[in-house]
Amino acid sequence: MVLVILLGILAGVVSFLPLIGGLRLSRKVTSTSNLSHASTLLLAVFGSVVVLFGSAVICILVDRADALAFVFAEAGGIVVIAIAFGIAKLVRTKKQQ
Repeated sequence: MVLVILLGILAGVVSFLPLIGGLRLSRKVTSTSNLSHASTLLLAVFGSVVVLFGSAVICILVDRADALAFVFAEAGGIVVIAIAFGIAKLVRTKKQQ
C-alpha cells in the first residue's frame, strides 16, 4: 500500500509538468501566432489530465484493490506541487521587487 501511495504522489507530480511547460510556452507566444495564450494553456491542461487518467487506468489494470489510495495520492500530489509552485513563484516575484 505504501508503494502505491508513493507512486500516486509521483504520478501527481509528473502530471504537473505539462502545466509548467504550457505556462512557459504561453509566455513565448506572439500576437501573430496561431497558438494563443489560452489554447496553449488548454493543451497543457489536456496533457495533464491525460497523464492523470492514464496512470489511474494503469493502476486499475494492475492493482484494482489499491486504486482508490493511488488516485487520492495522485490528486494530493498534484495539489501540493501546484501550491508549492505558486508559493515559490510568489516569493521569487517579491524578492525581485
